[in-house]
Amino acid sequence: MGDKEEILVGVQARVEDAGVLGDNGRHEGALLMLLIAVAATSRKRYPRGTPSKNNPAKQMGDREAFTTFLRDEIWRLVREHDDFVVFRGEKRPIEDFLYEFLRCELVHDGGIPLDLYPVHDGSVLSVIYPDGSGISFTGLLLARLNDVVGRAPENSYEAVRPQMEAVKTRRIHNPFNSTRHGSDAP
Repeated sequence: MGDKEEILVGVQARVEDAGVLGDNGRHEGALLMLLIAVAATSRKRYPRGTPSKNNPAKQMGDREAFTTFLRDEIWRLVREHDDFVVFRGEKRPIEDFLYEFLRCELVHDGGIPLDLYPVHDGSVLSVIYPDGSGISFTGLLLARLNDVVGRAPENSYEAVRPQMEAVKTRRIHNPFNSTRHGSDAP
């Protein structure tokens, strides 16, 4: 970008936060930041007021925007295995699982469901079910969520440049940036 200080806004800031959290072993927090980035990107692609694909007479809600965006990009997320998760005896598309049991639970309840057991082992977040089966969220899932968000055209430099410029201008004109102190102050 050419500036000494890179300005991160919106999705880019959440991705950076996820990297910092992941680098410090906070994989649940990194996952949450990436799921927030997915949610924000999904609303860039399917803004409020977009007709629902399920019922065009209604507007697309947050869940449908999130899951539709991930379904659009599923080839980036799930490459070498099935894109379904079996949880609570039901086979679900991974985007529904990510939304309902990880994104919503982390956002609204501050953690993953009580019947999932996160086990942290190095760079791996495993979700172990009470019956002994489970899902492992490795750094690969985090990297792929990052890839899904980072490669979305809605998050390209050209797309976010106006927002970055607006933030830069606000920072420059912020009254707390004044160099006048001491005897010059009123």
